[in-house]
Amino acid sequence: MRKILLTAIAALALASCQEVTYPLVHQAVIDHVQAQVGQDAKLTIREIRTADSLTMGQLYDQRIKAFNTKLSQDTKLYEKYKGQKMEANAAKHKKAIEKDKAILKGLEAMAPDIASISDVVVCYDVNFSGQAKTPELTTVFDNYWAAVTVGGVVLSTNNELRGLHKGFGKFIPGYSDLLHKVGDEDAN
Repeated sequence: MRKILLTAIAALALASCQEVTYPLVHQAVIDHVQAQVGQDAKLTIREIRTADSLTMGQLYDQRIKAFNTKLSQDTKLYEKYKGQKMEANAAKHKKAIEKDKAILKGLEAMAPDIASISDVVVCYDVNFSGQAKTPELTTVFDNYWAAVTVGGVVLSTNNELRGLHKGFGKFIPGYSDLLHKVGDEDAN
């Protein structure tokens, strides 16, 4: 009896170490894909798993890194065009440098507010594979990605993880206002 009990406890412990399932998030992906392929398509999902999550702090750090990279690139281009006496191109990049610096300064000012919500999950990254069949066509999707909110709203899908969170800066409180203020509306 003791051996059976220990085996059962070990099995429960092993099961608790396996991947946690996210039924609402996974169902949102399935519903989204079904809507994309059409209700007449027979959808088969072979694999679906929640691979990661993106927190507000990670998103904030991504924006800081993105604008530091942009500042570096704009600075190099400014110096290149200035050295080549291409004044119009140099002026364009000088203006971009000023915007980059203003955005970075604004993001840095947000740091205390972001610190209090840095652990809040913005979305889950869901990896999935499957196929959709209609009488005329079979569509196969292997290793696709979806970003899904905790509440089950699909924010984006992509055939690779890179670029999945493009435009998510808007979830940072005050970020869109900051971009609008410096005139950089599309710098997500």
